[in-house]
Amino acid sequence: MHRVLIVEDEESIRAGLTDLLDIEGYETAVAVDGQEAMEKVRQWHPHLVLLDLMLPKSSGFEVCRFIRKQHPEIFVLMLTAKNEEMSKIAGLEMGADDYMTKPFSVSELMARIRGSLGMCVWISSVTKLFGANFIWICLPRNFKSSGISRVVPAKW
Repeated sequence: MHRVLIVEDEESIRAGLTDLLDIEGYETAVAVDGQEAMEKVRQWHPHLVLLDLMLPKSSGFEVCRFIRKQHPEIFVLMLTAKNEEMSKIAGLEMGADDYMTKPFSVSELMARIRGSLGMCVWISSVTKLFGANFIWICLPRNFKSSGISRVVPAKW
């Protein structure tokens, strides 16, 4: 089961995200400020962090820098009300893997989460080899093969 850390100081958003992800089958933990977020990352080792930028104690930018330095394998999705282009650029250049602004589409958020935690590809052209109608392959986000660090899904 994938672990998702929700870092959000606004109770209603935090509760809604927790309920949504729990229903979708993810294991969740929450942090209400930047210091708590860094401690939870150290102790709990989430696979993905949903990170607000405007947090008490330490900003989301500071949390992102910490994650990139200490745990570069963790996927960071910034989910924030800061919709200015410079904030988006700063977040992505600081190491965020993705950036969404509030208000957000729940369907889009879930698609981004699923895409970030693993890439699944349906392959029907290998039927003769395995005697099946299809094969479903899931690769981790940081999959590396023959020097390729990112796998881009192709249209089948």
